[in-house]
Amino acid sequence: MNVKHTMRKAAPWVLPGVLTAIGTVWTVQAVGGLLVDQAPGVFAYSAAVLYDAVWLYALAQEVAHKRQGSSARLPQALGWLFLAVSSAAILAHGLIVSTAAVAAIGAGIPVLAKATWIMAAHRDATRVGTDAQRRIDAVRSATRDRIAVERAALAAKADGYRAAADLEARELKALGKAQRTRHKAAEMYAETATAHPVPDRAATVPEGFGLITDEDLAALLEGAVPDTETAGGTPSGTVRHTAPGTVDEKALGLLAAEVYATDPPPSLRQFRERMRDGMKDRNLKGSNALIDQLYRHEEALRADADSHD
Repeated sequence: MNVKHTMRKAAPWVLPGVLTAIGTVWTVQAVGGLLVDQAPGVFAYSAAVLYDAVWLYALAQEVAHKRQGSSARLPQALGWLFLAVSSAAILAHGLIVSTAAVAAIGAGIPVLAKATWIMAAHRDATRVGTDAQRRIDAVRSATRDRIAVERAALAAKADGYRAAADLEARELKALGKAQRTRHKAAEMYAETATAHPVPDRAATVPEGFGLITDEDLAALLEGAVPDTETAGGTPSGTVRHTAPGTVDEKALGLLAAEVYATDPPPSLRQFRERMRDGMKDRNLKGSNALIDQLYRHEEALRADADSHD
């Protein structure tokens, strides 16, 4: 179990280690090859090893700081500086002893090693404990849930605003259509009234209409019958015979006085309804115009009586 765990932890460092080894050998060979003509071979290659040693030490310090979670600015700066020197030395040596392509490939190996070391160090940086990671995951989950709920609420509110605006627009369109219809009907009515005018009807009672006398009205209010009339409606006391549905002006006048003799007096609509009921009971007939004339007559009599009082 421990062996598997160790191998699993060491796996990310295999590639950086291999590339670092290749880069170190190549750097030592390049720097030593450049210095071998200027100094004995032992000293030349020792200087090359020093370049790589400083670069490797800076790289190791950077990884250590990453694991501890502390700042690694100085090791990073020194590591990049000596990496640039090592790559430049390999490039110069390659251009001298070989082609430009070989020189470029050799100069890129330390850069690749440095990149893989950075990736491995970031992966193996200071880790959070299991309980802390669980709490972090719970906080992140709750935050995502809250954001999702707020987004859904805002979306629903936006849908409500759009629906309200749509309903308001439909209502305004309907009102506008109704207004156009009324306006068109009013124009058509005005055109028709202008093209076909109708004279006003006479508002006075026709000449010779059997109006009710003051004696008849007083007798009606007292519940009696005038001296000239008997209970049957004729001087002889017999029932006046009229054809069904014929106009009896005297009877209509008496009925109108009876219907209007209320306090307060009835409106025109009420007068019409009560007259129609009385006419139906007494088998009388008359037009709306005649009923309206009787109403205006009774109204004039009431106004005249009030003015004398």
